[in-house]
Amino acid sequence: MPVFNDTYLAKGINDLGAKNLYEERIYYKLGAYPLYGPQPLDLWYKVPLYGKIDHEGDAVFWTGYYGKVLSKANASSVSIAPDFVAEAFENFKTEYKNSAMLNKKHDTFTEPALAEIKVVRGYTDVHQEHRNHFQTFHNIFSSDFLRENGREQKMRTFDDYLKFFVEAAESIMPYSALTKTGYILSNLCTNRISGLIIEIANAPAGNDYIKHKNYIKNGNFNMYRNFARKHGFLLDKNMPWRLIADITTIEMKKYMSNAGISTEDLFEKYYEKSHHHDIQTLKVELYEFYKQYVQVYPTFQRVTPTRHSTKVCLIKREAISKAEFEKRYDMNFWIKLYLYLRTKESNLNMGKSQFDAKMRHAQKLFQYKGLTEATDYINMEIRRFTERTFEGEGTKPGGYKFTF
Repeated sequence: MPVFNDTYLAKGINDLGAKNLYEERIYYKLGAYPLYGPQPLDLWYKVPLYGKIDHEGDAVFWTGYYGKVLSKANASSVSIAPDFVAEAFENFKTEYKNSAMLNKKHDTFTEPALAEIKVVRGYTDVHQEHRNHFQTFHNIFSSDFLRENGREQKMRTFDDYLKFFVEAAESIMPYSALTKTGYILSNLCTNRISGLIIEIANAPAGNDYIKHKNYIKNGNFNMYRNFARKHGFLLDKNMPWRLIADITTIEMKKYMSNAGISTEDLFEKYYEKSHHHDIQTLKVELYEFYKQYVQVYPTFQRVTPTRHSTKVCLIKREAISKAEFEKRYDMNFWIKLYLYLRTKESNLNMGKSQFDAKMRHAQKLFQYKGLTEATDYINMEIRRFTERTFEGEGTKPGGYKFTF
């Protein structure tokens, strides 16, 4: 058996020094992938929002409607995808398997990475992902942020909690996000929430050597990517074991037509705009996390100096009932807080007069037309200052301080 020569393989890995890592990443980006044949989608640098925004540039997520099971390896492992994606994948998998059986050059022993096609990971539930993200923020907020500068001894009511929440949120934005829409638009949220992505391996995305050797230089790679393209899939440039359903290709459009949809109405029928859910999610998360905090830390010690010594008092934190919560914090308050968080997540620095004008307009829309119209307006105003485009192979589609 000939010795494998890895001289010309990319060797980028996160443990490398900055200079070497930069050079290796550039080499992989420019030189690893073949220049001929179906080209991949670059979800890291070129189209990071693919499947996470609709044609209008709004953050969306697949509802799970019209889903089909891709695999069921065991009772705890089920992968699903939209019906047209599942049909395309099954046909791709079958054709790849049949061709491999007839192709004497198909190598299943020395290059096992592409020996067979099987689902490892598919759709990811955005609601659970966002909940986990918010929980991580709250864990840091509770264990670190509140314990700095005596904040823990100043937090007795939900009002106090909100003030510190906003202060903590300001400290992480725009580098992180807390609303579901902000989370979806960030690189913290996987594109798998779209249902348009299927992964056939669980390999490290940060290891260029594995990507280059096991996949791109695999003897079965051309058959793999050509059959994938034949059924409307493109590969992820930075994760070649990841198949992306490209809804702009003729092939995928045929599968969509079989399901009774088109590229134009896909997002309307299969997806929901996340900003329609943001305020309700924010309300639930803040109420539940405050409730959780009070249960774990029902009291705190307040130390005050006296003339000759110090006085220690045990202070009980105030719980708040759901009814009181709804009464005290009306929708006008949540619209104001939501607009503020979205501007900070989007790194938009509005002056007070500009912010107040948009806030009052959104509140009037809520009063006369409802919450959907109000959040549509907020979303439109935020989107005006950001450029988001949905792209595939076939088409190229400072400021105000929050006060209570």
